[in-house]
Amino acid sequence: MLGDILSLQPNLYNCTLPSSKKSSSRASAKSTTLSNRNRREIIYTRTLNLLNTRQCTIPFELAISDSSFLSIQPSTLTSLTSQSKVNVQCNFHLSSDFIERFRSTNLNKNESLLSKIEETITIEHGRRIHWHEQLAIKFKQNEMEQIIPIDIRLYFPILTVNCDRIDFGTCFLEQTRQKELILKNLTCSSSAWSIRKVYANIPDAYEAFRIEPKCGILTTQLNSKDKSVQQVISIYFTAQHNQTYECQLSIEGLLGEPPISIFLTGQGSYDGKYEAILDI
Repeated sequence: MLGDILSLQPNLYNCTLPSSKKSSSRASAKSTTLSNRNRREIIYTRTLNLLNTRQCTIPFELAISDSSFLSIQPSTLTSLTSQSKVNVQCNFHLSSDFIERFRSTNLNKNESLLSKIEETITIEHGRRIHWHEQLAIKFKQNEMEQIIPIDIRLYFPILTVNCDRIDFGTCFLEQTRQKELILKNLTCSSSAWSIRKVYANIPDAYEAFRIEPKCGILTTQLNSKDKSVQQVISIYFTAQHNQTYECQLSIEGLLGEPPISIFLTGQGSYDGKYEAILDI
């Protein structure tokens, strides 16, 4: 009996690295709703062919190494008649619960899982977690088994910005000034991000700085010909009093991307020489 399965390359938001030109197989991904949880999942599928070249029926069992996120179809297959073959689907279920296992904070607490994976971080791929599972074909006649390796690569995005400090200088009171921050995603996986204020030197500083937009999704830069891989964030400063304003922003990703801190400063003044012709 012969069997073969191509490597699985699942990724977040259905964004995978391009398959090798030598491979004719492609991953099929579909979104489904889990019946027992209000969660979303993506299913990546690879197909293997089982072929019986002998002159007799061969009984066997299929066993997957971790059924919590891997499944096979048909799951009730127990034998192959002489000179017959069958397609078996091996499915990788990428859910929010599964992703939680591989957040850096959770992964460091799980030594058994940490020992099974290889973790690398690059600008192009982001944070990549690579590990191996297996599908076993157990033959009932001679108690032997054939092992088919399953190779899984999971990619987490990393965000970057063009600067980490924005100084508005001295501004005339109640005149709004605008500066721009560029948020980029250079990795092969999309990122859902948000930005929030985490510190201010005085209570008025929270209101003095305004951010638009406060959240969004940066798609993967893979095969992208537009500027959807970057987001221009407008930051507005309006001083109400003759004092110094300081505020710290934190840009965070839904998938546990390393947070980015942005420091904002501005000074209010009654001096008319700082009055601008235009408000923005």
